[in-house]
Amino acid sequence: MNDCLNGVIARAGEAVASEETYLKDGLRYCQNCHTPRQHIVTLFGEPRMVPVMCHCLEEKEALRKQALERQAQSAEKSRLRDLCFGEPALFACRFEKAKASPLIDRARRYVERFDRLYTENIGAMFTGEVGSGKTFAAACVANALIDRCIPVRMLSLPRLLVELQTRWEKSVLLGELAACNLLILDDLGSERASDYALEQLFLVIDTRYRAGKPLIITTNLTAEELKNPADLRYERIYDRISELCVTVVAPGH
Repeated sequence: MNDCLNGVIARAGEAVASEETYLKDGLRYCQNCHTPRQHIVTLFGEPRMVPVMCHCLEEKEALRKQALERQAQSAEKSRLRDLCFGEPALFACRFEKAKASPLIDRARRYVERFDRLYTENIGAMFTGEVGSGKTFAAACVANALIDRCIPVRMLSLPRLLVELQTRWEKSVLLGELAACNLLILDDLGSERASDYALEQLFLVIDTRYRAGKPLIITTNLTAEELKNPADLRYERIYDRISELCVTVVAPGH
């Protein structure tokens, strides 16, 4: 080994902690995994000694990156959950806490098949009596998708209509509702039946329709009431919903 290379090895060896390594063939090796901590490269015709990660350090670096990714995902899920729900109580709605029922089964299958349903723009409408678990099931869907870092918005219709009336830039809110992967509108039929409210409701649903993205609706209305509304002003709203959503009837409705 020439004098130049010997000098390179000597200088590089000083940069590696001797208590963690041992010298072998002029290179420092890790005492734990016995793989090199140094490597010789040729740069501009001269041999250079450069530090490299042994297997131990590679594993530690991989674990560090995984921890950072988990932290970033956790932060993103928290951000999406805050954006999704107007009511913090809905954060706790989880399939793991749900009692078995046909509605919960259908909601769970919707999540499992969401990638295809999103591509095909297929939504769902959960209908049932008060207390049948429609809102809970819809919130379970939202939380399960957010756990996959999929953007969801869930709003009660009365709250949505208030926001549309009070926000300075309504177009910004409509853009947000069009952009999320899934929009959930809770409690259809509880909104005020003014001409303005119905016009805004149709606008939101039509925005999703034109964006080609799925929608979930919950309502106490029966399938017959949706098909033949007593108030004809609702007719075009329900027609548009029927184009977007497959009806799921809760037990007892």
